[in-house]
Amino acid sequence: MRFALLLITSALYAQNLLDLNAIGTHLTPENPYIQSALLPQNIAQSHYLEADAPFDPRVGAQYERKRYPLGDADFYDLTLTQSLPYGVELFAGHRKAEGVAEYHNIKTGDEGEWRIGAKVDLFSLLHTTGNAYITRETSALSWQQSKLGALDELRTLGLSIMRSYFEAQYSAEALNIEREMLERVKSRQQ
Repeated sequence: MRFALLLITSALYAQNLLDLNAIGTHLTPENPYIQSALLPQNIAQSHYLEADAPFDPRVGAQYERKRYPLGDADFYDLTLTQSLPYGVELFAGHRKAEGVAEYHNIKTGDEGEWRIGAKVDLFSLLHTTGNAYITRETSALSWQQSKLGALDELRTLGLSIMRSYFEAQYSAEALNIEREMLERVKSRQQ
């Protein structure tokens, strides 16, 4: 609202006639009021793009060194994990445990061991649901809702600007009529 009044006031001082095209030139995506109306939509779109990412692997690394009275134990694990829709998760990695007391009873050879596998949530697979699927669908719905919210915010801003514009036009016209009446009164008195 303050932006609309400031814009119209500056337009009144800059020129005698208000021009809607001059006001429209200020309504660009760089305008802070337009940006604040579009910000929730942009955030929701980013969340959707993040949830819909086709390839977003995670890397896990772990290293521990244990000191025992009778000896030492070292353990490291490096794993690459990729989640797929509907509760399927693929993983590959290498781990090695060495020392007098192996780490958590994980016994590996001198070279360590390579692990490749998949984890499947059977319920999610059978019912075509899963955390990734639900997150993606929820973020898509949130994005659609934020689009409608942004349109409503822009509509409200436009109506506010138009109302202020017409009020300023009305005030300018009333001022002109009052000036004409004053000039007529002054001319009659002379």
